[in-house]
Amino acid sequence: MQPHFFQWHMGRALLLGSGLAMLLGLLGSVGWYVSPAAEFNRARSAWQAQPVPHYRLVIERPQIWCQQDVEVYHEQITQVIENTCPIESLTVTTLFQRIAALDGQRTEAFLPTNLCTCTSALQASVVYDPVQSFPREVTIVEQRGINWQELSCWRALLLFEPLPACDLPPALAQPRITHISLIPLVPLSSTE
Repeated sequence: MQPHFFQWHMGRALLLGSGLAMLLGLLGSVGWYVSPAAEFNRARSAWQAQPVPHYRLVIERPQIWCQQDVEVYHEQITQVIENTCPIESLTVTTLFQRIAALDGQRTEAFLPTNLCTCTSALQASVVYDPVQSFPREVTIVEQRGINWQELSCWRALLLFEPLPACDLPPALAQPRITHISLIPLVPLSSTE
């Protein structure tokens, strides 16, 4: 009687464990599919598969009162109409590259070691055009926190010493929002 009881519980535990593993795998797959990284990759792939060949790209950065307005033909800038921003003029392809480079970028590379300091990373949130897949709005937020990988922070915590104030001043804590407009243009020639 004892062996059947054990086998019944083992079978039940294996069945329950398998079901739980399948559920976690399904949740992980759904989570990845709706994640910002997956959405970014889908939008970039859709743009690469069917780019607008000739367009005008207007990028507005209200926080620093600047604007870029360029004409682009096959992802090459053919005319800079206006660029009052402190960076080079962008195409949709280089805009995707810039977003990929900024998202998750750590900004504390030059902080001293053996001191309890703050970590800082940039996080990008992007809204994509539902038809043409280009980024319509990009919001960059700097997220800061105590560098718990630094042993001196743990020592300060254990000795009740003050930890660094990692909150940004309100003026710097505001998200940096960029608005992007893409205007398709008539082809330059009939062979396009």
